[in-house]
Amino acid sequence: PRSLSRRVQFGMDQSFVLAKAVSKGSGLPVARMLAASPVHLANAGRGKDRRRPPRFRALAGTTANVVLVDDVLTTGTTLRAAAGTLGRGVVGAVTATRAMPWANPRPTLGRR
Repeated sequence: PRSLSRRVQFGMDQSFVLAKAVSKGSGLPVARMLAASPVHLANAGRGKDRRRPPRFRALAGTTANVVLVDDVLTTGTTLRAAAGTLGRGVVGAVTATRAMPWANPRPTLGRR
């Protein structure tokens, strides 16, 4: 889940939107199983040794046969943190990334 500050910044929780699409295609139910820390501490620009994993807390509900959904997979840190919070009930994960075309494509170097 996105932190509150990131939901306000982006206007949505992309992983939840993706989870609803996975649910529609698979018939599996969607449930908010985790809550993110209220404040997002960005890792952008930090070296690998200085990055901090996200912090989650489990919400009430079942934790059996859980499939985690994340909007992007870079290092796997977020999925590991989520799985660690939920425990042995996690049976899989789904991730998806879409590259958006440039609104104003950059000219190719060397061409005019």
